[in-house]
Amino acid sequence: MGAAVIAFATAQAPASASPGQCADNRLCAWSDADYGGIFTAYTASAPALGGDNDRFDSVWNRNSVSWYVYVDPNYRGARYCVRPGYSVSKLGDWFGLHDRISSVQKLGGSSCGTATPIGSYKGS
Repeated sequence: MGAAVIAFATAQAPASASPGQCADNRLCAWSDADYGGIFTAYTASAPALGGDNDRFDSVWNRNSVSWYVYVDPNYRGARYCVRPGYSVSKLGDWFGLHDRISSVQKLGGSSCGTATPIGSYKGS
């Protein structure tokens, strides 16, 4: 079995942080509500978020597949699903997820399976 590839980029967001920072084919996350603060974009699953652990308060899925977000590292704990084109501007409004995301998993399709979907459609 090959090693997992984890691809992400973290950058301090400018004062004008916005969803416009999020390029296609990524799960984007911001440290503050309403797409502000420190910005991170994921192109592959990440079992541990390192310095981004428990940091996010808004996310946007710009992929054609769903992503799971977990409250614990290594894809453990409560699991929620962000469908393609869906976003959450305030994770605290969804099951109190403000600063609680610890791992993210890119799925192979758009189905959420048995995971609880979160967010509202924003477009991809």
